[in-house]
Amino acid sequence: MLLTCFILKKIMQGMMPSRHNGAKVLKFFTEKDYTELNAVPFSFKCGKNTLRGFKYSYGEPPYKAALIFFHGIGAGHYAYESEIRYYAHHGYLVYACDNSCCVLSDGEGWWNLASSMIDQKAFFEFLETDEDAKGLPRYAIGHSWGGFTSLGALRPEYKVDKVCCISGFGKVADVMATNMPKYRLLRPLFAEMTYLNFGRLGGMNYYKLVRDTDKPVLMFHGDKDEIVHYKDHFLKCKKMAGGNPNVTFITCPGRRHNPYLTKEGEDYYLKLVDDGVVTGVAKVIPEINYDLLTECDPEFHETVLRFFDGEKIESK
Repeated sequence: MLLTCFILKKIMQGMMPSRHNGAKVLKFFTEKDYTELNAVPFSFKCGKNTLRGFKYSYGEPPYKAALIFFHGIGAGHYAYESEIRYYAHHGYLVYACDNSCCVLSDGEGWWNLASSMIDQKAFFEFLETDEDAKGLPRYAIGHSWGGFTSLGALRPEYKVDKVCCISGFGKVADVMATNMPKYRLLRPLFAEMTYLNFGRLGGMNYYKLVRDTDKPVLMFHGDKDEIVHYKDHFLKCKKMAGGNPNVTFITCPGRRHNPYLTKEGEDYYLKLVDDGVVTGVAKVIPEINYDLLTECDPEFHETVLRFFDGEKIESK
Protein backbone atom coordinates (compact mmCIF):
# COMPACT_ATOMS: atom_id res chain seq x y z
CA MET A 1 0.00 0.00 0.00
CA LEU A 2 2.73 2.48 0.97
CA LEU A 3 4.69 1.77 -2.21
CA THR A 4 1.57 2.18 -4.35
CA CYS A 5 0.77 5.50 -2.68
CA PHE A 6 4.35 6.66 -3.24
CA ILE A 7 4.13 5.81 -6.94
CA LEU A 8 0.76 7.56 -7.22
CA LYS A 9 2.22 10.64 -5.56
CA LYS A 10 5.04 10.69 -8.10
CA ILE A 11 2.49 10.44 -10.93
CA MET A 12 0.56 13.34 -9.44
CA GLN A 13 3.70 15.45 -9.08
CA GLY A 14 4.46 14.84 -12.74
CA MET A 15 0.97 15.93 -13.80
CA MET A 16 0.65 19.05 -11.64
CA PRO A 17 2.40 22.42 -12.07
CA SER A 18 5.03 23.20 -9.46
CA ARG A 19 3.57 26.67 -8.92
CA HIS A 20 0.42 28.61 -9.83
CA ASN A 21 1.26 32.07 -11.12
CA GLY A 22 -1.71 32.82 -13.37
CA ALA A 23 -2.13 33.00 -17.13
CA LYS A 24 0.66 35.10 -18.65
CA VAL A 25 -1.59 36.70 -21.28
CA LEU A 26 -4.13 37.98 -18.73
CA LYS A 27 -3.73 41.11 -16.65
CA PHE A 28 -4.61 40.50 -13.03
CA PHE A 29 -5.65 43.62 -11.20
CA THR A 30 -3.88 44.31 -7.92
CA GLU A 31 -4.13 46.74 -5.04
CA LYS A 32 -2.03 49.19 -7.09
CA ASP A 33 -4.85 49.65 -9.61
CA TYR A 34 -7.30 51.19 -7.11
CA THR A 35 -6.28 54.40 -5.38
CA GLU A 36 -9.09 54.45 -2.80
CA LEU A 37 -8.65 50.83 -1.77
CA ASN A 38 -6.66 50.37 1.42
CA ALA A 39 -4.35 47.36 1.13
CA VAL A 40 -2.16 46.60 4.11
CA PRO A 41 0.32 43.78 3.47
CA PHE A 42 0.69 40.90 5.90
CA SER A 43 2.71 37.72 5.96
CA PHE A 44 3.18 34.65 8.12
CA LYS A 45 5.12 31.43 8.15
CA CYS A 46 3.78 28.05 7.11
CA GLY A 47 6.57 25.59 7.64
CA LYS A 48 9.53 26.87 5.61
CA ASN A 49 7.35 29.04 3.39
CA THR A 50 6.34 32.66 3.88
CA LEU A 51 2.76 33.27 2.79
CA ARG A 52 1.77 36.80 1.76
CA GLY A 53 -1.40 38.76 1.24
CA PHE A 54 -3.27 41.96 2.04
CA LYS A 55 -5.92 43.28 4.39
CA TYR A 56 -8.33 45.14 2.12
CA SER A 57 -10.73 47.86 3.22
CA TYR A 58 -12.38 51.13 2.30
CA GLY A 59 -12.45 53.90 4.85
CA GLU A 60 -11.70 53.64 8.54
CA PRO A 61 -12.86 51.09 11.14
CA PRO A 62 -15.06 49.86 12.65
CA TYR A 63 -15.69 47.11 10.09
CA LYS A 64 -18.60 44.69 10.00
CA ALA A 65 -16.37 41.62 10.26
CA ALA A 66 -13.06 40.11 9.28
CA LEU A 67 -13.89 38.39 6.00
CA ILE A 68 -11.36 35.74 5.02
CA PHE A 69 -11.24 35.11 1.28
CA PHE A 70 -9.85 31.78 0.05
CA HIS A 71 -8.82 31.65 -3.60
CA GLY A 72 -9.09 28.92 -6.21
CA ILE A 73 -6.40 27.43 -8.44
CA GLY A 74 -4.78 29.75 -10.93
CA ALA A 75 -3.63 33.24 -10.04
CA GLY A 76 -3.98 33.37 -6.28
CA HIS A 77 -6.22 35.96 -4.71
CA TYR A 78 -5.60 38.51 -7.49
CA ALA A 79 -7.95 36.51 -9.71
CA TYR A 80 -10.73 37.67 -7.35
CA GLU A 81 -9.78 41.30 -6.91
CA SER A 82 -13.19 42.53 -8.14
CA GLU A 83 -15.00 40.36 -5.59
CA ILE A 84 -12.60 41.33 -2.81
CA ARG A 85 -13.13 45.04 -3.54
CA TYR A 86 -16.89 44.51 -3.56
CA TYR A 87 -16.92 43.16 -0.01
CA ALA A 88 -14.38 45.69 1.22
CA HIS A 89 -16.58 48.43 -0.24
CA HIS A 90 -19.52 47.05 1.76
CA GLY A 91 -17.80 47.44 5.09
CA TYR A 92 -15.69 44.32 5.55
CA LEU A 93 -12.02 44.02 6.42
CA VAL A 94 -11.06 41.41 3.84
CA TYR A 95 -8.10 39.15 4.50
CA ALA A 96 -6.80 37.56 1.29
CA CYS A 97 -3.49 35.80 0.93
CA ASP A 98 -1.96 33.38 -1.56
CA ASN A 99 -1.54 29.72 -0.69
CA SER A 100 1.86 28.07 -0.74
CA CYS A 101 3.28 27.78 -4.27
CA CYS A 102 0.96 30.54 -5.52
CA VAL A 103 1.92 34.00 -6.86
CA LEU A 104 2.97 36.15 -3.86
CA SER A 105 3.77 33.25 -1.54
CA ASP A 106 6.81 31.00 -1.33
CA GLY A 107 7.00 27.36 -2.27
CA GLU A 108 7.72 24.93 -5.07
CA GLY A 109 6.34 21.48 -5.72
CA TRP A 110 2.57 21.97 -5.43
CA TRP A 111 0.72 18.74 -6.21
CA ASN A 112 -2.22 18.22 -3.88
CA LEU A 113 -5.28 20.31 -2.98
CA ALA A 114 -5.00 19.32 0.68
CA SER A 115 -2.05 21.69 1.07
CA SER A 116 -4.51 24.57 1.60
CA MET A 117 -5.56 22.99 4.90
CA ILE A 118 -2.01 23.33 6.21
CA ASP A 119 -1.86 26.93 4.97
CA GLN A 120 -5.23 27.62 6.57
CA LYS A 121 -4.08 26.40 9.97
CA ALA A 122 -1.06 28.71 9.78
CA PHE A 123 -3.27 31.62 8.71
CA PHE A 124 -5.61 31.30 11.67
CA GLU A 125 -2.63 31.10 14.01
CA PHE A 126 -1.52 34.41 12.51
CA LEU A 127 -5.04 35.87 12.78
CA GLU A 128 -5.09 35.19 16.51
CA THR A 129 -2.15 37.61 16.87
CA ASP A 130 -3.40 40.31 14.48
CA GLU A 131 -4.65 43.41 16.29
CA ASP A 132 -6.88 44.50 13.39
CA ALA A 133 -8.99 41.35 13.76
CA LYS A 134 -9.46 41.62 17.52
CA GLY A 135 -13.13 41.84 18.48
CA LEU A 136 -14.43 41.33 14.94
CA PRO A 137 -16.73 38.48 13.89
CA ARG A 138 -15.04 36.07 11.49
CA TYR A 139 -16.62 35.14 8.18
CA ALA A 140 -15.10 32.95 5.48
CA ILE A 141 -15.77 32.79 1.75
CA GLY A 142 -14.05 30.93 -1.05
CA HIS A 143 -14.40 29.63 -4.59
CA SER A 144 -13.56 26.16 -5.96
CA TRP A 145 -10.35 25.12 -4.13
CA GLY A 146 -11.12 28.09 -1.90
CA GLY A 147 -14.64 26.74 -1.42
CA PHE A 148 -13.11 23.55 -0.07
CA THR A 149 -10.85 25.62 2.17
CA SER A 150 -13.78 27.71 3.39
CA LEU A 151 -15.53 24.52 4.56
CA GLY A 152 -12.39 23.67 6.51
CA ALA A 153 -12.87 26.98 8.33
CA LEU A 154 -15.86 25.39 10.08
CA ARG A 155 -13.43 23.63 12.38
CA PRO A 156 -14.31 25.04 15.83
CA GLU A 157 -10.77 26.07 16.74
CA TYR A 158 -10.83 28.68 13.95
CA LYS A 159 -13.74 30.55 15.58
CA VAL A 160 -15.44 31.39 12.28
CA ASP A 161 -19.04 32.55 12.60
CA LYS A 162 -20.33 32.12 9.02
CA VAL A 163 -19.12 30.43 5.85
CA CYS A 164 -19.96 30.91 2.17
CA CYS A 165 -18.77 28.17 -0.18
CA ILE A 166 -18.87 28.76 -3.96
CA SER A 167 -18.44 25.82 -6.36
CA GLY A 168 -16.57 23.92 -3.68
CA PHE A 169 -15.99 20.32 -2.71
CA GLY A 170 -15.60 18.52 0.57
CA LYS A 171 -13.06 15.79 0.02
CA VAL A 172 -9.79 15.91 -1.90
CA ALA A 173 -9.91 12.29 -3.02
CA ASP A 174 -13.37 12.79 -4.52
CA VAL A 175 -12.49 15.79 -6.66
CA MET A 176 -9.22 14.23 -7.81
CA ALA A 177 -11.03 11.08 -8.87
CA THR A 178 -13.85 12.86 -10.71
CA ASN A 179 -11.43 15.06 -12.64
CA MET A 180 -9.19 12.15 -13.64
CA PRO A 181 -11.69 9.46 -14.73
CA LYS A 182 -9.07 6.86 -15.62
CA TYR A 183 -7.90 6.97 -12.00
CA ARG A 184 -11.41 6.83 -10.55
CA LEU A 185 -10.98 3.31 -9.20
CA LEU A 186 -7.97 4.55 -7.26
CA ARG A 187 -10.11 6.82 -5.08
CA PRO A 188 -9.21 4.87 -1.87
CA LEU A 189 -5.53 5.28 -2.73
CA PHE A 190 -6.00 9.02 -3.32
CA ALA A 191 -7.50 9.24 0.15
CA GLU A 192 -4.70 7.19 1.72
CA MET A 193 -2.01 9.15 -0.12
CA THR A 194 -3.50 12.48 0.99
CA TYR A 195 -3.71 11.33 4.59
CA LEU A 196 -0.13 10.02 4.58
CA ASN A 197 1.22 13.33 3.27
CA PHE A 198 -1.02 15.87 4.99
CA GLY A 199 -2.30 14.06 8.05
CA ARG A 200 -5.69 14.48 9.65
CA LEU A 201 -6.35 17.92 8.12
CA GLY A 202 -5.85 16.70 4.58
CA GLY A 203 -7.63 13.40 4.99
CA MET A 204 -10.86 14.68 6.51
CA ASN A 205 -14.26 14.64 4.85
CA TYR A 206 -15.37 18.27 5.18
CA TYR A 207 -18.93 17.46 4.19
CA LYS A 208 -19.22 16.04 7.70
CA LEU A 209 -18.39 19.47 9.07
CA VAL A 210 -21.31 20.83 7.05
CA ARG A 211 -23.59 18.08 8.36
CA ASP A 212 -22.70 18.74 12.00
CA THR A 213 -22.17 22.50 12.09
CA ASP A 214 -24.24 24.88 14.17
CA LYS A 215 -22.86 27.84 12.19
CA PRO A 216 -24.70 29.41 9.22
CA VAL A 217 -23.38 28.09 5.91
CA LEU A 218 -24.33 29.26 2.40
CA MET A 219 -23.40 27.06 -0.56
CA PHE A 220 -23.66 27.97 -4.27
CA HIS A 221 -23.11 25.71 -7.25
CA GLY A 222 -23.82 25.88 -10.97
CA ASP A 223 -25.76 22.88 -12.23
CA LYS A 224 -23.58 22.83 -15.38
CA ASP A 225 -20.29 22.89 -13.49
CA GLU A 226 -17.78 20.63 -15.26
CA ILE A 227 -14.82 21.40 -12.98
CA VAL A 228 -16.34 20.51 -9.61
CA HIS A 229 -19.23 18.36 -10.74
CA TYR A 230 -22.62 19.42 -9.44
CA LYS A 231 -23.92 15.90 -8.78
CA ASP A 232 -20.73 14.41 -7.39
CA HIS A 233 -20.08 17.23 -4.94
CA PHE A 234 -22.91 19.72 -4.36
CA LEU A 235 -25.75 17.21 -4.37
CA LYS A 236 -23.65 14.78 -2.36
CA CYS A 237 -23.05 17.46 0.26
CA LYS A 238 -26.76 18.34 0.30
CA LYS A 239 -27.64 14.71 0.90
CA MET A 240 -25.03 14.30 3.63
CA ALA A 241 -26.17 17.48 5.38
CA GLY A 242 -29.42 15.67 6.10
CA GLY A 243 -31.55 18.78 6.33
CA ASN A 244 -29.28 20.68 8.72
CA PRO A 245 -31.30 23.93 9.13
CA ASN A 246 -28.10 25.96 9.42
CA VAL A 247 -27.07 25.19 5.83
CA THR A 248 -28.53 26.84 2.74
CA PHE A 249 -27.99 25.27 -0.71
CA ILE A 250 -28.49 27.42 -3.79
CA THR A 251 -28.37 25.93 -7.29
CA CYS A 252 -27.44 28.41 -10.01
CA PRO A 253 -29.38 27.19 -13.09
CA GLY A 254 -27.46 27.06 -16.34
CA ARG A 255 -24.27 28.26 -14.67
CA ARG A 256 -20.93 26.56 -14.69
CA HIS A 257 -17.94 26.98 -12.39
CA ASN A 258 -17.95 30.76 -11.89
CA PRO A 259 -21.49 31.77 -10.85
CA TYR A 260 -20.19 34.81 -8.98
CA LEU A 261 -19.64 36.43 -12.40
CA THR A 262 -22.49 37.56 -14.60
CA LYS A 263 -23.62 34.98 -17.14
CA GLU A 264 -22.11 37.14 -19.86
CA GLY A 265 -18.82 37.45 -17.97
CA GLU A 266 -18.60 33.71 -17.36
CA ASP A 267 -19.41 32.93 -21.00
CA TYR A 268 -16.75 35.39 -22.14
CA TYR A 269 -14.14 33.77 -19.89
CA LEU A 270 -15.05 30.30 -21.17
CA LYS A 271 -14.71 31.53 -24.76
CA LEU A 272 -11.20 32.77 -23.96
CA VAL A 273 -10.45 29.33 -22.56
CA ASP A 274 -11.90 27.55 -25.60
CA ASP A 275 -9.98 29.83 -27.97
CA GLY A 276 -6.71 28.99 -26.23
CA VAL A 277 -6.16 32.54 -24.97
CA VAL A 278 -6.10 31.66 -21.27
CA THR A 279 -3.88 28.61 -21.80
CA GLY A 280 -1.50 30.61 -23.99
CA VAL A 281 -1.77 28.41 -27.09
CA ALA A 282 -3.72 30.90 -29.22
CA LYS A 283 -1.68 32.22 -32.15
CA VAL A 284 -3.44 35.58 -32.03
CA ILE A 285 -4.25 37.26 -28.72
CA PRO A 286 -7.35 39.49 -29.01
CA GLU A 287 -7.93 42.69 -27.10
CA ILE A 288 -9.48 41.52 -23.85
CA ASN A 289 -12.55 43.20 -22.38
CA TYR A 290 -11.59 43.19 -18.69
CA ASP A 291 -14.75 44.99 -17.61
CA LEU A 292 -16.77 42.05 -18.92
CA LEU A 293 -14.28 39.43 -17.77
CA THR A 294 -14.47 40.61 -14.15
CA GLU A 295 -18.15 41.62 -14.06
CA CYS A 296 -19.66 40.62 -10.70
CA ASP A 297 -23.18 39.19 -10.70
CA PRO A 298 -25.16 41.69 -8.56
CA GLU A 299 -27.89 39.26 -7.47
CA PHE A 300 -25.34 36.66 -6.42
CA HIS A 301 -23.28 39.04 -4.28
CA GLU A 302 -26.31 40.79 -2.81
CA THR A 303 -27.46 37.37 -1.59
CA VAL A 304 -24.08 36.82 0.06
CA LEU A 305 -24.27 40.23 1.73
CA ARG A 306 -27.77 39.51 3.04
CA PHE A 307 -26.49 36.20 4.42
CA PHE A 308 -23.57 37.86 6.19
CA ASP A 309 -25.89 40.57 7.51
CA GLY A 310 -27.96 37.91 9.26
CA GLU A 311 -30.89 37.41 6.91
CA LYS A 312 -32.18 33.85 6.57
CA ILE A 313 -31.64 32.72 2.97
CA GLU A 314 -33.86 29.94 1.66
CA SER A 315 -32.46 27.00 -0.29
CA LYS A 316 -33.41 26.78 -3.93
